[in-house]
Amino acid sequence: MRRQPLALNAPTSDQLMVMPIDSPFNPYGSRFYHVTGAPNTDGTARVVGAPRTVSFTQLTIRDLAAESVETKADVFRIVGGVRGKLGKTWEWESSLFYNEVSGTDNAFPDVRESKLQAAIARTDMSAYNPFGYTFRVANGAVVADQPYTNPQSVVDSFSEVYSRSAESSIASADFRTSGTLFSLWDNEVKAAFGVEFRREELSDVRPPFSGENPASSGLDPLNNDFLLHPPRPDVFGEREVTSAYAETIVPLISSEREIPLMNSLELTASARFESYSDFGETTKPKIGVNWRPTSWLMVRGSYNEGFMAPSLAALYTSSRWSITAGAGDLDAYRNPFLNEGPYVKRTYFGGNPDLKPQESEGTTYGIVFDVPGIKGLSLTADLWSIDRTNLLGQRSTAQIDASDTALLRAYTRAQIAAGVAVNQIDIGSGATYRGDPDVQRYALTPEDRAAFAAYNAANPTNPAAPAGRIFARYQPFLNLSSSQHEGVDFGFRYAMPRQSWGRILVTSDWSYLDRSRTTLAPVNVAPTENNGLYGDGAAKWRSTTNINWDKGAWNAGLGIYHVGKTHDSGATTTQAIYESLGKPSYIEPFFTAGSTLYRLVIDPVVTYNLSIGYKFETASPTWLANTRVRLSIANLTDEPPPLTSGAFGYDAGVSQALLSGRSWSLEIVRKF
Repeated sequence: MRRQPLALNAPTSDQLMVMPIDSPFNPYGSRFYHVTGAPNTDGTARVVGAPRTVSFTQLTIRDLAAESVETKADVFRIVGGVRGKLGKTWEWESSLFYNEVSGTDNAFPDVRESKLQAAIARTDMSAYNPFGYTFRVANGAVVADQPYTNPQSVVDSFSEVYSRSAESSIASADFRTSGTLFSLWDNEVKAAFGVEFRREELSDVRPPFSGENPASSGLDPLNNDFLLHPPRPDVFGEREVTSAYAETIVPLISSEREIPLMNSLELTASARFESYSDFGETTKPKIGVNWRPTSWLMVRGSYNEGFMAPSLAALYTSSRWSITAGAGDLDAYRNPFLNEGPYVKRTYFGGNPDLKPQESEGTTYGIVFDVPGIKGLSLTADLWSIDRTNLLGQRSTAQIDASDTALLRAYTRAQIAAGVAVNQIDIGSGATYRGDPDVQRYALTPEDRAAFAAYNAANPTNPAAPAGRIFARYQPFLNLSSSQHEGVDFGFRYAMPRQSWGRILVTSDWSYLDRSRTTLAPVNVAPTENNGLYGDGAAKWRSTTNINWDKGAWNAGLGIYHVGKTHDSGATTTQAIYESLGKPSYIEPFFTAGSTLYRLVIDPVVTYNLSIGYKFETASPTWLANTRVRLSIANLTDEPPPLTSGAFGYDAGVSQALLSGRSWSLEIVRKF
């Protein structure tokens, strides 16, 4: 990948670059200015004035080639297993698994900050000239003279490769067995047991100066030395997981017992135990019951609990930061008092080793109806509900600001009530900071104190404790939300009787999403309930229908995939515009997070896949025996992904499969 040359962005992501007075390319330096206007020793003119340094905040690095990024990824996977029997009714199997993914990123030419500063700081013609021109004095003023290209040796003096390498791996071993435990009322009670051991490892490594500066370098060890790249300490994470599970199916009543309204009754139960080296232990159950009052109707229900530990990346990814765009944003605490306007701040984000596991509870209730008189036809309907807690998320900067402001104002009121003069209130710093713990402020300057003193003198009824500007806000992963999802799944299956022309099997599964809500509950801020329906591909209706035909060695299939109406949550307008357009159907009001949004409607999408195959039997020519051939066409009608406002112009979570358009594939499988 190639992208534009790097640029300096100071004093946030990068350090200020200072051109000294004696640089031959400094248009405000000693070559062009003198306190008396005396000429240079070579006779060239100078202007009256004190020479000055030049400090650069934003600067495109002239004469630096476009950055080229090379990415290399490798995947290694090995799986092996054995299986066998224990007695007449038990089977067992065991397997070993190892998967490793590694990658490296190398970007060149990238710029070392300290070496760029050294090149700018030179005082001879080997100095770096960031202006692209030389200068001269004409008619008592310093003006541009000739275009200038820096020698390649100068550019090479601060150009280096920015490098990163990462690796993750999973190794596991398991043993499983299943069979009949015993007979209960002439019915076999079956069970399955299993154990597994898994080891996960993660590393994300950057060499010196790419990640952080070495302590012996003389540079800030908490920073790095490449333009635009924030400092990133190396990341290492690992965990070991031991798990065991047990499952059983208990047929309590069978049709042979001839009990009214009790054709059959079956109980299922399972439990899974997991022990994490970094989380402790958990045990989660699942129970279910299947009741057939008649041979053609089954009523079923289940309850389950789930557990998901945070990934190693969510736990151990090192903190990195970005800067607010443009002029920055407002300080929610200071600006109402000082009216100072926006300024640039850092925002840190990364892993959090104190995360808790995400947990869930789920229930299902449903029926299976085998239509009497029509063999092979069955209908299903299942009502389901899933509640999840401790979901991972990040507080927005607006939520952090609101929390910080609320805490600082509450502390100010408490201190004033305790008799402390408002201008003497100390809001603390570090561990004693009285605002939000994810806000880091600069120390108060004399200018800050004077500004707050002037405000408090003019506004004695609304006092404000002095506070320095925000240096950074921190957005680590947190367990700060919960969700509720409810819906109904419908199923249709019809296996037609075989005819002279073959047999057709039709299956159709439909899902109706009735509720999708997430409650975000960050500290010191009122909870926010977000309605997830329609947004990010969460259509109320989805369906998958498959029509399969087979006759002898031939088979064919047609898949029909339907995604109902959704919203482009990134394309919104105002109520005034919506009404001025006559309330068009392509815009829809939607209430979420305490307000009504007017979002663009994405129409339902239906796509088709088609396949046809043939299986050569053993009677075929030797070279074709036991060979299967299948021709498939994905996205038969060449349906384009619906246009959205996302970064890619479409919703990748919904329409990724449509991006390539109609595609053909030929599959040939031979058994030996």
